Amino acid sequence: MKVLIVGSGSLPDNDRVRQRFHWADLVIAADGGGASLASLNLMPHVLLGDFDSISSTVFEDLQGQQGVEVLPFPIQKDFTDMELALELAIERGATELVLLGASGTRLDHTLGNILMLYPVHEKGIEVILEDSHNQIRLLGSFEDRGPYQLILKKQENHKVSLLSLTPQAEGVTTQGLFYPLHEATLYFGSSRGISNEFIGDTATVSLRSGLLLVTLSTDGI
Repeated sequence: MKVLIVGSGSLPDNDRVRQRFHWADLVIAADGGGASLASLNLMPHVLLGDFDSISSTVFEDLQGQQGVEVLPFPIQKDFTDMELALELAIERGATELVLLGASGTRLDHTLGNILMLYPVHEKGIEVILEDSHNQIRLLGSFEDRGPYQLILKKQENHKVSLLSLTPQAEGVTTQGLFYPLHEATLYFGSSRGISNEFIGDTATVSLRSGLLLVTLSTDGI
């Protein structure tokens, strides 16, 4: 099942939001994400959170919409609204997940949301965090050994970056990128894998062991 989660952070352009909305079988709005969807006349299937990032007017309007399930949580809790949304998506059978509004000016929330991709990824669920400038996914595992492989489609003016999230990521091999890697080791805290470029329509990243943060990023809008 394809699941879209919309948070309170920065969103891509409206067309991209609408495209992802119609792509999804289930749409979950985490708190202020409900207001972002409502502004585009899009209604989530589920609205959850402590609702400290959504106006009472918008909340009441969404609450009154037929087909919108509202799941309230207390403000004082151990988990962010985004993590609660991820857990719900898993419970309801997600096989593919896209997160919008999961990055923005709050670096703590952005980093937390990126790191929360890991427990979802470890369950074998394809998960991507997207905003106007980035698509972020994971490849590999902290515990298991591969091989692992990811195929990336070229996007105009986008760079490819590979960052190790484990002390080292071993056996990193790329095809279709300007700066090739062959059985390379990338280390946590190193910038070696940042800002590569496509030389074809697709690129392949292979990994023998470790965990990579894989980003497609652009400076353009």
